Amino acid sequence: VTHNGGAEYTSSGTLFSYWPSSEILSIDPVSGPIAGGTLVTVVGHGLRDTTRCRFGNEVVDGQHYAGVDTVYTVDRLTRQVLSNGTEVTQWTSRTRRYGVAYFICQTPASSAGHVSVQISDAFGGFGVSQDVDFQFRAPAEVYALWPRLGSTEGGAILSVAGSNLLGANRICAFGRAESITAVEISSKLILCEVPAHPEGAIEVEVSVVSGEGQQLTSSVVAFDYATPISVLGTNPAGGPEEGGTVVSVQTDSLEGSLRTFGCRFGTVAPVTARKANDNIMQCMSPARDIGATQLEVTHNGGAEYTSSGTLFSYWPSSEILSIDPVSGPIAGGTLVTVVGHGLRDTTRCRFGNEVVDGQHYAGVDTVYTVDRLTRQVLSNGTEVTQWTSRTRRYGVAYFICQTPASSAGHVSVQISDAFGGFGVSQDVDFQFRAPAEVYALWPRLGSTEGGAILSVAGSNLLGANRICAFGRAESITAVEISSKLILCEVPAHPEGAIEVEVSVVSGEGQQLTSSVVAFDYATPISVLGTNPAGGPEEGGTVVSVQTDSLEGSLRTFGCRFGTVAPVTARKANDNIMQCMSPARDIGATQLEVTHNGGA
Repeated sequence: VTHNGGAEYTSSGTLFSYWPSSEILSIDPVSGPIAGGTLVTVVGHGLRDTTRCRFGNEVVDGQHYAGVDTVYTVDRLTRQVLSNGTEVTQWTSRTRRYGVAYFICQTPASSAGHVSVQISDAFGGFGVSQDVDFQFRAPAEVYALWPRLGSTEGGAILSVAGSNLLGANRICAFGRAESITAVEISSKLILCEVPAHPEGAIEVEVSVVSGEGQQLTSSVVAFDYATPISVLGTNPAGGPEEGGTVVSVQTDSLEGSLRTFGCRFGTVAPVTARKANDNIMQCMSPARDIGATQLEVTHNGGAEYTSSGTLFSYWPSSEILSIDPVSGPIAGGTLVTVVGHGLRDTTRCRFGNEVVDGQHYAGVDTVYTVDRLTRQVLSNGTEVTQWTSRTRRYGVAYFICQTPASSAGHVSVQISDAFGGFGVSQDVDFQFRAPAEVYALWPRLGSTEGGAILSVAGSNLLGANRICAFGRAESITAVEISSKLILCEVPAHPEGAIEVEVSVVSGEGQQLTSSVVAFDYATPISVLGTNPAGGPEEGGTVVSVQTDSLEGSLRTFGCRFGTVAPVTARKANDNIMQCMSPARDIGATQLEVTHNGGA
């Protein structure tokens, strides 16, 4: 040794012995969580007395549990010919080993990453084995399972979502049942086949450490085992080819909070279903070709389906030709006339997902089949003769359905056939609108003879059939300017105040607004005289115009000098209004007056 940095060393003659290295042949598992605690089986030889493991720089005690590692020496006579031709004979020794020892070491806590693994020899020295390392990982965690429920018979494929799910020995542990080897999809998703288990809720945890299920997660995510269900009956047993039939499927008990219901029509799945009661789930048939198809159900989101062999029949579609009106308020109550064919027995309409009863009031819809003999010449010259059938229709039926309440927007309109299935017609929809409302009118007063253009200001005034209703007088079709302004020509009406309301639903004036905005009808006024009868060209003359009675609170007075209008006027008394002449060229011009703001 030295105490001066190597300038001088002792000369005691003390010896230090080197012997053959210890060696790790393998370790299992090769990874574990950063919290430590993983039991690692070390297989190796070359150990002598104590057994210790070193993970990186951390040393932990080990425990021998199996195997014997034996080292022996073999002496043998060897001959070698040198380059000068001389033959040399000598004894050589070689160390041999047979058997291996098995030790268990528990990993310490560490930061994430790879570390080398070493084992101790008799006096505590550590031998390094190439390519033997251990990976410390962030702990695995389970966030969610799909499905959340499975059959007591097992067999479903369970998707386990979480984090840090990578590992050489991934398993899923189902409560106290058998642990199942998992298939890795990514670090966030693994798949496990659900084992058989008695009915009831269990917790599913994951280990990525070893096949024995060391260090399972503790995420406490529940999985429910339930008795398999079967299909006992359906109502209706069929529907139109375009789908939309609400099918009630009678099954065994559907109790349980973790169930996710669905149907499968042939190969079309999953079709979302809802629980109607403890024995019935309901789903809507998808579109399919005409004919019978197998209907099965699931109570775990499509992971498992029944195998009852129940059939559901598809038949030719019903069809809507037109509806009127095509829009109405969100409060519902609009009477919609539906023209169509293909109906069978009952008459119902569906607006979006809301079903309402209809009433037939006119027309007959007849469906018949025509069989005809057809001939076809194939490409090879062969003539094929066969009977073909075509469905024909004549006549149409008329029904009235009242819209339900709905949120604003467009919804499809469908009609029912005999078994409650609904047929979809392309481009037939109904628009639910926010209710129209009238805020103000201009002018507020008009002549009993009518003819003025009334500006109606409000909200949600768009619609295919806008009308203005003037009290009990004739309803007038409106001209749309925007959703906030429409124009109506004022009809004739006796003198007095009325309320003007608006409908955007239909020409019959369904569902008028109830904004209670007043409009006043007054006898037309006329000019009986003026004083003075003229004034200077630069204007400024106060002209008193004698007229008929000017009584009424809704009147707005004004004058027009030729084309200059409106010129503001004031009421001097019940028969005279006054206005100031504007500047104009020299000469005579026509003077007229208004009592409704120039309308």
